[in-house]
Amino acid sequence: MTLLPIYLAAMLVPGAAVCRILGLGRVRLFLSIALSLGVMVVCLLAARMLQLGTTGLGVLLLAACVVLVIAAYVRPGPASTAPPENPWPGVVVFSLTLSLIALYLAWAGPYLEIPADGWYHIGEINDRIDELIDDDIGSFNSMGEAVGADARYWYTIVAYLVHLSGKSFEAAVEQLALANSLLFSAAVYSFALFLFGAVISSPLRRHAVAALSVFFFFTQFGIGVFSYLRYYTFAPAFLNYVVYLAAISCLLSLLGRERLEGRLFATFAFLGVLSAMLHVQEAMFVLVMTVAIVAIAYIGEFGMGEGRTPDTIPASGTRRDGRRKALAFAFWIMVAGYFALHVVAYESFDRHDPLAHGRLQDIGNYLPFLRRLYILNPTYQFYQVVTVWGVLVYVLFMLNWRRFMSPPYLAAGMLVPFVTVFNPLFTDFFLRISNPGVLWRICFVLPLPFLGAYFFVRGVERIRNAPGMAARVRTALVPALLLLLLLPIETRYFVASHSKLHMLAPVAAGNDHRNWQDLFEFLGGMETSGVITDSVTGYAINGMTRHFYRGWKFTGTYAPKVNLDSYDDEKFRAQDGWKKLIRDRDFDPKRPWLVIINQRNGTASKIGRLGRHWPEAVMAVSRYYSPAFIEYVRGSGGMFRKIWENQGIEVYEVIPT
Repeated sequence: MTLLPIYLAAMLVPGAAVCRILGLGRVRLFLSIALSLGVMVVCLLAARMLQLGTTGLGVLLLAACVVLVIAAYVRPGPASTAPPENPWPGVVVFSLTLSLIALYLAWAGPYLEIPADGWYHIGEINDRIDELIDDDIGSFNSMGEAVGADARYWYTIVAYLVHLSGKSFEAAVEQLALANSLLFSAAVYSFALFLFGAVISSPLRRHAVAALSVFFFFTQFGIGVFSYLRYYTFAPAFLNYVVYLAAISCLLSLLGRERLEGRLFATFAFLGVLSAMLHVQEAMFVLVMTVAIVAIAYIGEFGMGEGRTPDTIPASGTRRDGRRKALAFAFWIMVAGYFALHVVAYESFDRHDPLAHGRLQDIGNYLPFLRRLYILNPTYQFYQVVTVWGVLVYVLFMLNWRRFMSPPYLAAGMLVPFVTVFNPLFTDFFLRISNPGVLWRICFVLPLPFLGAYFFVRGVERIRNAPGMAARVRTALVPALLLLLLLPIETRYFVASHSKLHMLAPVAAGNDHRNWQDLFEFLGGMETSGVITDSVTGYAINGMTRHFYRGWKFTGTYAPKVNLDSYDDEKFRAQDGWKKLIRDRDFDPKRPWLVIINQRNGTASKIGRLGRHWPEAVMAVSRYYSPAFIEYVRGSGGMFRKIWENQGIEVYEVIPT
């Protein structure tokens, strides 16, 4: 059975049913995706607690979907008081947007450049498929196994859907990339419609902004030359970002109500917990943005005056007084809670070394009267996320900031960096619970693609309405720059070096799995075993096959070394030698280990040179083997038996003695 319809149905139908059951108004795609993930995570957690196994998990998921769909069907739909509008322009724009994305992905293919981080995530999915075949869905022995990376909900859910489809993993990878990209794009599109619903009156204009938001997420969102939608497609963070957006939408809806609605608050709380269960990073986004949005709403409420009331704030005096008290209570509780957490963290946890990764700066460089307080280097990772394109959007936002006070998501998102990564008190708190290497990720809450889309559409409209050619040329400057600054520009006095267009191009055949396709096909027909090889080849083998390479990502840490100056029989022949060579993995004589010598090099990596996350010559794998290792394997007689060879790649089976 084809994976795509199974995957899309699983990611949309349960959540759409929950939306209807809860009476959340119009079914929004981003809510459907987030709540569908929630249903599957709850079912998986229940199956683990009850030790149901793979079949039991499938029965539980099917039963949950059937019950939810029936309950949604029998529930009467919400009555709408809004005048009907012609849906066809929106349907056309939405369908065209997703069709173009599908065509683009058919041309570009999934981003599987070796050794990108995506290989780690597909390796985790592949491992979970192996476990599901053995009727292992994971365990639940403590709360530590219920939240965060160790729970591996995302990998297990995706693996189960792949397992259910019966597709080969290699075919599944391409369909997964397509499905996840379409789901993320549909969620961004839907969230943009929700976000600008009270700001833009024209339906066609709203859909244009939504379509352009998707475009700018592809071409601007990410860090450096790494496009988020290409690079993180297989990661738990990818669709968990949709969970984050869904949680924020519930918060915005709560702030727009005359009174606290239990169903909205419960949905918001559930999505916040779900984000922590899938990937803690997005739970941090929810927390940070919740505080920022409540603060902006609180400040806006007391700063608006009687002459201006935003669309999302009730206008009557009594209701407004009640809202003010509720906002003031929530705001000051959050402030008190933050300082309490800061004090506890200061007293209980040591601070990680702020200068460990060279990403932070001592604020004393700017304010000499302060010392040992740190902020994110504004010219390094922060700028790599914002880029010169984002600087332009920041300028446009500052010139029009009053327009974005309601709903407060956009203003809050743009101001978050100044109260987090550039706030030495927050940074000190963060360094006590995490490390400086990931502080920059808070910048992913910046709503730059949504604002860029809004300014582009507004600029195009102004061109049409401008009196005279000179005025039209001046007005066209903003939309022209919003496109031009996406390009890689290198001049004497101006540089836009962090263009995502490099990563949006197809990966060269010499840089991805196609270069070693024959090796993967050979290994795919073998029983699972441990592998000794170079770190890059091993990293790809971990991702595309069921075999095991011990090294961490593409660094080779913890793995048996293939570049030592000398080798002897003790390292391979004796049981104790095997233990020393492969650390805590016992050698199993019934499942012989493999040694792979890969001297089939790939081509130079443009992304490696530009992004500096791996060397440009990373695919020159032949240099990772020492002559001593090759000579020892080839000349050790009966210890290594060659079982396959093709165009520079040799596979040996280790014969235990």
